[in-house]
Amino acid sequence: MGLLALYSLGLGIPFLMAGFATSAVLRLLSRFKRYFRVVEIASGVLMIAVGVLIFTGSLQDTFRHLLSVLHLAG
Repeated sequence: MGLLALYSLGLGIPFLMAGFATSAVLRLLSRFKRYFRVVEIASGVLMIAVGVLIFTGSLQDTFRHLLSVLHLAG
């Protein structure tokens, strides 16, 4: 019974936290509402670009090159 209670708390606490934070998140989102269209278009372009890279089989090479340019690759 104790394990069930802990499981229920673990499942319920994130939903309670989301419920309490809803008004704060809505206020934050209302401040950035004017940028939503730009973010939507940029996300779409990025998804198309990644899809083309996956389709052509060059995604790994592209990221390897990007990492070497940023000096993050070993």
